[in-house]
Amino acid sequence: MKKLFLLLLLPMLWIATARCEEKITTTDPTQLPPAAQTFLNTHFANTRVSIIKIEKEHSDVSYDVMLENGFKVEFNKKGQWTEIQGDPQDVPQSVIPTKIMEYVSANYPQAKIVDLEQDQKKIKLELANGDKIEFTSQGKFILYDKED
Repeated sequence: MKKLFLLLLLPMLWIATARCEEKITTTDPTQLPPAAQTFLNTHFANTRVSIIKIEKEHSDVSYDVMLENGFKVEFNKKGQWTEIQGDPQDVPQSVIPTKIMEYVSANYPQAKIVDLEQDQKKIKLELANGDKIEFTSQGKFILYDKED
C-alpha cells in the first residue's frame, strides 16, 4: 500500500514542481519592474529593447534583457541589475559605482570594463583583456585576477 501511494504521489509532486517554473519572452519593456525600466531609461536611453526573457521559479523572478546595441542586462525581481554584459563594448560609466571607477581609472587607466556583476556582498568586473577585479559592495578592493 505504501509503495502504491508513493508511486502515485511522486508524479503529482513532479507536476506541481514543474508548474512553478515559467518562462516568458516579450519585447515589451513595461513587463519589467519599474526600477529596471528606470535603469534602462537612464543608462541606455537611446537603445531599444530587442528581447526580454522572464523566468519565474517558485517565488523568484529574473529578467534577461537584450538590447539592440548588443548589451545584455540581467535584473532580479525587484528590478535591480545583477549583471551587465557589453563585451566588446564598455559598460556605461554612469552604472559603475564612483569608488570603483576611481580605483580602476587610477590603477588601470587604459582598461575597458566590459562586464559588471553584483550581488549582496560583491561587485565583480571584467576588463576587455579578460582580467577580473572584485570589490565589496561598498567599493573596497578585494582581488585582482589576471587572465593567463
